[in-house]
Amino acid sequence: MPFVTGEALEAIQGAPPGLEIARYWQYVAQQLPERAATLLSHAVKGLTSRGWIHPLDRLIDTSAEHLGETPEALHAAADDLRRLGLLSVGDDGRITALAGLFSTEPTDIAYVMGGDMKVYLLGPLAALAVSRALGRSGEVRARPTDGGDSRLVLGCDESGIHSRDPESICLFLAAWDGEVSPHDATRGGGLFADDDGLYAWQEARPDVHGMPLASMMFAMAATELGRDLGEALDGILHHVGNYA
Repeated sequence: MPFVTGEALEAIQGAPPGLEIARYWQYVAQQLPERAATLLSHAVKGLTSRGWIHPLDRLIDTSAEHLGETPEALHAAADDLRRLGLLSVGDDGRITALAGLFSTEPTDIAYVMGGDMKVYLLGPLAALAVSRALGRSGEVRARPTDGGDSRLVLGCDESGIHSRDPESICLFLAAWDGEVSPHDATRGGGLFADDDGLYAWQEARPDVHGMPLASMMFAMAATELGRDLGEALDGILHHVGNYA
């Protein structure tokens, strides 16, 4: 059965290839029940404060104490988050991905904040949106998706990306048809050191569809997309304090 159906599927079908997931999160942000947003905010606050997160059952127990909710109510909220794709949980009950942005296992893309606090990101779309979603400055640090030892750095403040090192950084956002979970789909695509790396990666994968954003388009298109998506996620990630 497809992950996305009905009205949500209609919301993404008009998006350009590669922007479907961004459109989906903007749709979800408007639909998310209040209690689910509160639980998600509490979970993300814990992850970005400690760099790790409890398994789901333990998260619900500790959240019930802090939020003044019953475990039963928070289990229902977690079900809403899983249904909408904002929470992914493994067979062992451990949370694997959260809020369209974060992976609890190491990836090639990380967000490093003050005090060297580091959280891993799901993919290039998360890299564009994370600083605005959290309202917290830092650096996206990544290894090029096409390999190599070079390090890519995106300097970020509370409003989004403001610098690139190297200036030639570009990216590819994979298309999504709603069949798999948005967290899984977000892992597609990647960040590249330059246009040559991006184009060679695409040529080697002619069956991968989506949106390439060359280096000359990054400053405008990629940063604007990150701000728009970050603002949508910001609206559901700040029900419990802030992340500073």
